[in-house]
Amino acid sequence: MDLNSPDTLSRCEAVIEKLDELYLRAIPRVIQDGTAFISFHPMLALLEGLAGFRFPDVEGEGNKFRAFIESYLPAEYRSHAPALWKLRNGMQHAACPREFDLMHFHPELNLSASRPGTLILDAGAFFEAIKEAALRYFAEVRARYDLQLSMVKRADSSDGGVVGYVPVVYVIKGTPLPPPSGGVSSSGNIAGDW
Repeated sequence: MDLNSPDTLSRCEAVIEKLDELYLRAIPRVIQDGTAFISFHPMLALLEGLAGFRFPDVEGEGNKFRAFIESYLPAEYRSHAPALWKLRNGMQHAACPREFDLMHFHPELNLSASRPGTLILDAGAFFEAIKEAALRYFAEVRARYDLQLSMVKRADSSDGGVVGYVPVVYVIKGTPLPPPSGGVSSSGNIAGDW
């Protein structure tokens, strides 16, 4: 693609719309009693994705991620960028929050010490900080052609890629069918009428 093409901004808008749909509008539904721990996975994935779009040329493990936090998250998070990178690694590779105790419904405790060397990270407060950072970044992309080029570059790279998903299509004997009306049973089997 010619990066000087007039559709550069429209490609960025498509990426932004998918990030909004798949993360910014979906994560709040996951931050519920009993599921807030799981909500940190998509939040950290979103942060990493945004960092890759914003800083595609930054080299070194975790440097894009930390640069995005230091540039876009509210001030109270910036000094915690190295610990948040450890959180990302711990959650993605070991289901362990490392230097954080994760909670929800207590934003007043966010980033306070829970025990020596450990901070509380509230799911709702962290999400709001990420959302604020994402919206600020999106506004900058819309206003700055250099950031549009960076986003397109990352989307086109083998290290990046486009944001999206393909809906499940049920196929029986080569014929696509709509999803079953009954959804999925508690045993994991597809239930309902075909």
